[in-house]
Amino acid sequence: MIKKSNVNPQIISVEVNSDDLLSMGIYKAAKMAFGSTKNVLNKSRPEVLS
Repeated sequence: MIKKSNVNPQIISVEVNSDDLLSMGIYKAAKMAFGSTKNVLNKSRPEVLS
């Protein structure tokens, strides 16, 4: 959606909030959310991870 709109944002943010995820502990939840976000960005906007 971002690519198709010809927008070049300086910041991309994703929020993941889940009771199941948080029940594993804040550090594990943060690590999993970061990994998921990184995978999504790697597939959709790899240039922002460079």
